[in-house]
Amino acid sequence: MAATPQPTVDRDADPSGALTPAGAGGGTLDDPAVLIGQVIAERYRVMAVLGRGGMGAVLRCHHVGLRRDVAVKLLHPEIAADPEIAARFEREASSASRLDHPNCVRVLDFGVWQPMPGAPVAKYLAMQLLEGEELAALMGQPLPARRAIGLVQQILAALEHAHAHGIVHRDLKPENVFVTRDHEGVELLKLVDFGIAKIIEGEGANAKLTRMGVVFGTPRYMSPEQAAGGTVDERADLYSTGVMLYELLAGLPPFVGNDAMQLLRKHLFELPPPLPDSVPPALKAVVARLLEKERDARFATATEVRAALAAIDAELAAPPVFAPATHPTLRSITQASMVPVGFTAPARRDFGWRRYAPHAGIAVILLIGLVVALRPAKPEPADSPQSGGPSATAPTAQMPAMGWAPAVGVSPVPVAVPSPKAAVDAGSLVEVDAMLARGEYGPALKRMDALTAEQPDTAQLDLRRARALAADPKRQVEALDAYRRAIEADATVLDDRDVIARLYALLRTNALRTQATELTLASLGGEGLPLLVEFVHAPRPVLAYDLRHRALAAISAVPNAALTIDVSLQRSLDLWQAAKTEAPCEHFAEALDEIAKDPTPGVLGTLHRVTPPLAPEGANADTVARCSVLPARLVAVRAIVVAAHPISPNQWTVPPAYADVGKKKRRRGFLGRVFGG
Repeated sequence: MAATPQPTVDRDADPSGALTPAGAGGGTLDDPAVLIGQVIAERYRVMAVLGRGGMGAVLRCHHVGLRRDVAVKLLHPEIAADPEIAARFEREASSASRLDHPNCVRVLDFGVWQPMPGAPVAKYLAMQLLEGEELAALMGQPLPARRAIGLVQQILAALEHAHAHGIVHRDLKPENVFVTRDHEGVELLKLVDFGIAKIIEGEGANAKLTRMGVVFGTPRYMSPEQAAGGTVDERADLYSTGVMLYELLAGLPPFVGNDAMQLLRKHLFELPPPLPDSVPPALKAVVARLLEKERDARFATATEVRAALAAIDAELAAPPVFAPATHPTLRSITQASMVPVGFTAPARRDFGWRRYAPHAGIAVILLIGLVVALRPAKPEPADSPQSGGPSATAPTAQMPAMGWAPAVGVSPVPVAVPSPKAAVDAGSLVEVDAMLARGEYGPALKRMDALTAEQPDTAQLDLRRARALAADPKRQVEALDAYRRAIEADATVLDDRDVIARLYALLRTNALRTQATELTLASLGGEGLPLLVEFVHAPRPVLAYDLRHRALAAISAVPNAALTIDVSLQRSLDLWQAAKTEAPCEHFAEALDEIAKDPTPGVLGTLHRVTPPLAPEGANADTVARCSVLPARLVAVRAIVVAAHPISPNQWTVPPAYADVGKKKRRRGFLGRVFGG
C-alpha cells in the first residue's frame, strides 16, 4: 500500500491536531484531484491524491526525469500568501533537508510552482515516498516490552540526529512516525513532518516562533513547557517520546480527553496512571523520568535514553539468573530487577513529581531473606503489601525508597528503606504486612498499637495503620490523620508510588473533601497540586468559600498553574457562597467587580439566578449601605457580560451544586402517586 509521511497535512495549522475544513479559501486545491495528470515544476507528474486539507494536499507524483515515485506536499496558494505560514513551510523544507539519517524522511526538493500564467504560486516540498503505515496503527493494545523498546529506539535515533543538527521536532506523535521496511524487509521507522520544527541556532532561528506564550504541537503528546507556552528545547521531544512509549506499553496514552485545554492541564499537573504490572520495573522508571513535569528532571539527551533502554533490552534478552535457595521465599525468586546502565535518578526537589524509585538489587533481597529465615516460620502472605516492607540496614541515601523482585509462585518480597525514626524490627513489620495482606485489619491494628507503645512516631507503622483504617468507611478520617503523621515524621514516604496511589484514592473520597483539602494544603506541597485543582472544580460537594480560596491561592502560587483554574466556575461559586461567609456583601461585591473586569460567559447563568445577600441582622450603617446597592450592581454587571457575550439563554450554565437551588419539587396527591398523575 502506498502512503505518505504527511497524510493529514493541515495539522500544522491547528495545534489541537484537528483537521481543518478542506478547500478553505478556494483556488486550485479545492479539489486536488483536478491536478492528476499535471506536471508540477516541470518534473513531478501527479499520479494520485494521498491526503488533503485546508493547508493544501499531499500528492503521489512520478519524477519524469528520475522515473521514480515521490511524495509532494503542495501548499495552497492562498495559504502560502500568509507570510508566517509560508515561513513555516520553508522552515520545514530547510530543517528536513539538513537531515540525512535512516530514521528521518528524506527531503528531495522544494520550491514554488505557478499552475498557469497569472495564477498565484504554490509552494511544494518533494520527499521520499514511504510504503507502510503510521505508528498509530500499532497502538490500541499493549505491546511486549522488547517490541516497544525496539520501536522507540528508532525514534530516539532519529531525534539524536536531528538534535545534533540543532533541530527540535516539537510535534512528535504517532501520526508523525511512519512504519515502513528497508530493502531487506527489516522494519524501519521514519520520523516525518518537521512542519513546526524549531531550529535552535543558526540562520534558521525564528524569534517569533520561539517567543514565550506561543503554543505549538498536539495536546495529547505535548510537553508541559509547550502546554504552558514556555521555551522549548530537545527535552520536549523526549517527553513526547515518553508519551508514545507509555502508549505502546499500556495500549492508551497517559492522558486522554476530548477537550484540548483539559489535556494541557493534565500534562501540566497530573500524574500518569500506573503502567501495567507486566512492564519491567526498570522500564517503568525510564518512562517516569521521560514524563517528568520539570524538564531538568528528564534525561538530558536522546543518547542517554537509548543507553538506558539498551541496558533494559539486554537484561530482558538474557537468561534468568537464579538466587541461592536458602529460604522458601528466596527459592521462588528467579530473577532480580536491576537498574539500567546509564540511568541515574535525579536529586530530590522541592516542587515536581516524585520519581518512581528504581528497584533494589539482589544483595538487599538476600538480606531480607536472611532476616525472615532467622524468625519462626510463618504463613506466606497471599499478596505482599505495597506500602512498604521490612527495614534494611543500608543507609537511606544509598538505596531506593521501595523495590520489588519479580517472583514465580508467590508474591514478591517488599524492600523498604527505614524512615529516620523507624526502629520497629523487620520481623514485626513482616508480621503486620501478612495480616494486612490477608485482610485481617482488626488484629493488625491491635498489633500496631502494641508496637507503637514501644516505638511512637514511626512513619512505617502509621502508613500501615492508615491502610487498615481506610478499609473501614467509618474510620477514614482517622486514616487521613495517620497519613499526615507519617508524612510529618518522614517526608520520603511520598517517594513510594504505592503510598501515593493509596493516599490519592482516599483523598478523592467525596465524603472526605474538606479533610482531604486540609491535608493536601498542609502536608503535600507540590505533590498535591493536581488534587487541589480537582477539589476546587469538583461539582459536589463544593468546598466552603474560605477553604476553596486557600486552595486557589496555593494553586496560583505555582508558575503557570493558574491556567488550570476555570475562572467562570470560581466566580460563579463566589456569588453563590457569599451569603454564607462572615462578610457576605463584601464578598458578593468583590465577585461582581472581578466579573466586570473579565466578563466570561460562563457566569451568565449564575448572574440571572443568584440573589444578592441581605445585610446581616444588627449590621452597621456602612454594611447596610454596601448591601443595598448590590441588586443594582448585579443588574449592571449582568448587562456587561451579556453585551460581551450575546449568547442564548439555553447556553447559560450554573454550577451543578446550585442547579436546583430555588426550584420547588411538585408535590403530588395520593391519587397522583397511585395513578401517575
